Formats: sequence, structure tokens, C-alpha cells
Amino acid sequence: MNEYFLIKQRNMEEELACVDETAPIWKYYHQEEDAIMNICMENFISCFLQGKALVIETPVSTWKIITNGQKKSMFLYHRNEMETDEIDNPNALIPNYHSQSCRRNTIVEYLEYIIA
Repeated sequence: MNEYFLIKQRNMEEELACVDETAPIWKYYHQEEDAIMNICMENFISCFLQGKALVIETPVSTWKIITNGQKKSMFLYHRNEMETDEIDNPNALIPNYHSQSCRRNTIVEYLEYIIA
């Protein structure tokens, strides 16, 4: 394991202490936790639950997966850390993030999209 991942792992463990385990994203995360951790280690990214979202951090951008709607479907949002000139939409569902048009059924599938 690399040092970056160990630091992120410790941060994730601290975040988990504050997670609402009734949030729908928790169910998805819990079902795939081992596969998620493997992808994160192999690709030098971090994932952690924050509030009702799963946050994914890469060296150049940040992503969030949320659940929404009656079926609690997952949706991916992106924040490019390199493009700081973008004006935030105050009515956005996830402030400072823009929705991605891709739809996947699992967190692992979203992670594969992010690292592709």
C-alpha cells in the first residue's frame, strides 16, 4: 500500500464515524465495499461516505455519487478542480458539481467510468 492511500484510508475511517447508515447510498456502498477498496488502491483514488453521498477523489477532480428519486437510483456528479472559473448554479442539486449523463447500476461501474 502506498502512503497516499493509507492517509486517505484513515480519513475515510474518520468520515465513516459520521455516516448516516440509513442513507440509501450506504446500502450500495456496503454491498460493494471490498471491490470499491480494491479499485481505489489500484488506481490511487479515495472513496468515502459523506452525508448522503459517496465522494470520490482523484488527483485532478472530485466526484460524488448520490441516490435520488423514488427508486433511489444512483447519479454521478463531477467537480473539476482545474476549472475554477466555472460559475456555481445556486439551484444545483449538488452545489459546485455538474451532473454526468452516464448511468450505471453499481458504484464499481461508476468507478470504472471515472478511471477510464
